[in-house]
Amino acid sequence: MSNERKLYPLTASQKMHYFTIQYCPMKQVLNIATSLTIEADIDFGVLKQSIYEVYDRYESMRLRFCRDENGEVMQYVVPHEERDIPYFEFSHWKFEDAENEMKKWSMVRLSASTHL
Repeated sequence: MSNERKLYPLTASQKMHYFTIQYCPMKQVLNIATSLTIEADIDFGVLKQSIYEVYDRYESMRLRFCRDENGEVMQYVVPHEERDIPYFEFSHWKFEDAENEMKKWSMVRLSASTHL
């Protein structure tokens, strides 16, 4: 862990979520998936840049978690992180197939112990 990071304690709500993930691993408490259907021609580069601007504006979207030297779970804010936003074209898919594909993306399970 870098000493440059300013660490903050978890909120009561975050502690409750962490506890649930740790001791009730089959219960989903954090994964909120969504999709958007755009029925117009758009410039994907402009949309992507807009998403990055929102990401930069709101620290809550850049929170990361780690353990401090005492083993306590803490949080910190990543100053800037640009992740790839993939483009998927579903216009030639059957609705049910596209919906099932997107459901798979939302069901990826993350382990709390793996990421801390």
